[in-house]
Formats: sequence, C-alpha cells, structure tokens
Amino acid sequence: IIYMVDISANYLIHWKAEGVTETHLDRGWADSYYFGPYPRTGLTNTYDIYVIAIRNPIDRLRGSLRVPNENFPLFLAHLDIDAEGNTGNIIAYGHISAQYSVS
Repeated sequence: IIYMVDISANYLIHWKAEGVTETHLDRGWADSYYFGPYPRTGLTNTYDIYVIAIRNPIDRLRGSLRVPNENFPLFLAHLDIDAEGNTGNIIAYGHISAQYSVS
C-alpha cells in the first residue's frame, strides 16, 4: 500500500496504491490514483509518503483523493485488519516526509 498525503491541507490524499509487489519503483511511476503536489503560490506544504507491507488483502483502501481526510490516521490503523477481520496484517512500513513550495 502506498499513500502520499499533504498534511498541511488536512491530510489531503495525493496518491494511493494497493497491490504493489515491486521492491523498486522507477522515477515517475504511479498508477491512475495519483496527482502531484500543488501548494498555493507562496506556501510550503508538507507531504508524507507511507509504504506499508501487508500480509493479506484488505477490505478496501480508505480515503478519497483531492479532499481533506482528517481521519487519515485511522485509515492506517485499518490496514492492520485484513478482509477476513484478522488483526496483525501490517508486516512493516516506511515513512518519509518532504516539503514542496511554489513561489
């Protein structure tokens, strides 16, 4: 599972992907559920990217693109429950944060 979230804009989701099995993604790789960062002119926004490895499929990947998702931390917690209702689904995760500005 991959999420890219603008935490400066109330957890606005810019990217979400599931079923990714590659261990390396080429620069520019993204599926149809991606749109790039776009802070307002003169602002700097902070973007968090999460890569989460799960054991089993989940019921659904939560969160809508291009709208604030204040419950985003709960979306991450739901990844630990598989489609059958079993807990302990998250194997590992990585997180990186970066800032982007438009002048």
